[in-house]
Amino acid sequence: VRLAESLASTRDITAARAAADRAVELAPNNPAAVHMRALVAVLEGKPEAALELARASQKRSPTDAAGFSLEGELAARAGRWPEASKAYAEALKRSESSDVAINRHISLFRSGQVAEAERFAGDWMRSHAKDAQFLFYLGDAATARQDWARAEMHYKAVLAVRPKNAAAMNNVAWLLARQGKPGAVVMANQAVALLPDRSGFLDTLSIALEAERQPERALEVQKRAVELDDKEPMLRWRLAKLLAAQGDKGEARKQSDGQGVQ
Repeated sequence: VRLAESLASTRDITAARAAADRAVELAPNNPAAVHMRALVAVLEGKPEAALELARASQKRSPTDAAGFSLEGELAARAGRWPEASKAYAEALKRSESSDVAINRHISLFRSGQVAEAERFAGDWMRSHAKDAQFLFYLGDAATARQDWARAEMHYKAVLAVRPKNAAAMNNVAWLLARQGKPGAVVMANQAVALLPDRSGFLDTLSIALEAERQPERALEVQKRAVELDDKEPMLRWRLAKLLAAQGDKGEARKQSDGQGVQ
């Protein structure tokens, strides 16, 4: 299976198919082997063959979620969101997986069933109140919609379940700064304390410091972020912006041109 994945990533589809076929031959009931063989079929432009593999898996193991989850994934890849939603619903009847629940929610939204998606999310959280993975996903989804208040609520719910989740802390800090609310610097510092070498967390701390009118400290922190990841253009752009705001136009221009921190 790993060999097939590697070969598929290099677009050596013929060799990937051979490896996937061998995996299925060795373990015909292994979900990972069947999944890989189906993905190779998709890469070959044979979605019907991939679906046949999913349906065969369902018949072999009708109480197992894998075949239904695979059918949902195949439908989603093809943009058939209502079909994906139904398949994921069948998978959830067999396994209460956070990943499948997330995919079910996505497919409901993408198929235009927004009210049903909201109902599903509410039902899921009532019965899985400590599912931090699903809560984090809801936060990401709300952020993508620019629903800042709801995103903040979901990430804070993650922290209620996982108090040391640095990513949730970072996201709450960013959202507080984005909304002009107090507490962004405190929350960002907590995230950085847990993962001090994460450039994205330092970037959030810099944003929070700038929002709370601490430009000198914001600049210092942003320089550290760029030092950790000098290939990330957005980090450099923010550093250039902070430098320009403090009158250092020459260094700001160097950062905009992709030169190193001086």
